[in-house]
Amino acid sequence: MDKEKEELSKEHLLEFAMHQINVQLDIFKDTYINEENVKSYTERIHYLKFLKDRITIVLEELEDYVIENESPFK
Repeated sequence: MDKEKEELSKEHLLEFAMHQINVQLDIFKDTYINEENVKSYTERIHYLKFLKDRITIVLEELEDYVIENESPFK
């Protein structure tokens, strides 16, 4: 039972991370590449930096989970 719960937790975490990254990419695509709403170069660069930070946070959370829950050195 615990093994199933752990696998479900890992699967949920990965799905959540992928969802968060996809949401950010969709926002960029819809807002910053939309031909009807052309953003300036500066706005696109600022948002891309923000996007990079957001994705980095999600990946760091995944890394922390793996380190805390799957380390062979426990």
